[in-house]
Amino acid sequence: MSTALAQKTGTCRASLALLAALFALSPALLRPAMADTVKKAAIDAIAAMSHAKAPDFRAFLASAAAAQPALAPAVAAYTAKAPLAAAFTDWQPAYTAPAVSLRRYYVQQNQQVGLSLLYYRHQTEASKLITSMNRLTSMVNSPWNLTGGAVRNETVAGRGLAVRESTLNSADGALLVWHWYWIDGRATTSNTMGKLLQIRQRVLGGGDDGAAVMLFAPLGDHPDGARAAMRAFLADNLGALDTTLARVRAQQGGRR
Repeated sequence: MSTALAQKTGTCRASLALLAALFALSPALLRPAMADTVKKAAIDAIAAMSHAKAPDFRAFLASAAAAQPALAPAVAAYTAKAPLAAAFTDWQPAYTAPAVSLRRYYVQQNQQVGLSLLYYRHQTEASKLITSMNRLTSMVNSPWNLTGGAVRNETVAGRGLAVRESTLNSADGALLVWHWYWIDGRATTSNTMGKLLQIRQRVLGGGDDGAAVMLFAPLGDHPDGARAAMRAFLADNLGALDTTLARVRAQQGGRR
């Protein structure tokens, strides 16, 4: 067996072993409602791997430097139906550096709503979508404190959407944040599910693109007001946001 073939075989076996372990352990690691979803993703990824060709990493690396600058105008092209507004907070998520980011403020139902989009491509340890280093607040000298979080299942324009809801507090006020990952055209709040989607996307030749999507609003006296504003924003704009992300991913470098 040639060295290249042996390396490819070893990589596939290691990847299959990892996915098999996730498949077997998912009921123990995840909530029952998520276990079947993770199992299906693992099966899809394993099936894709069994037919996958060895990736051309030289072409991948060669295109990295040239591809990323072209992402900025494509992401900036996103247009929401809500009118733009002035910035209402200085909060910034403490994530590793994305390939490109978008941050905008809007008025929705007479309430302030913000959008933060972090788009990743050609990921490295210094620029990675799913990592323990990524947090909503910095661990060092941050004026913001994370005081609560839970997964919510929302219905947006007839479509189910799971979001991770977090509460941030500072001396100047509080924010309610809804955030999720967008990977391979799908939304998830789960790190485990996100990594499975990344593996499936890579072995099918779809690159390593992915995004962190964050919607935020002033908390006010009760979270229901912020929730209503963000829900209304998504009802009007989630489809356009998904379409923009899909177009960015389809650009040169997003699929191999």
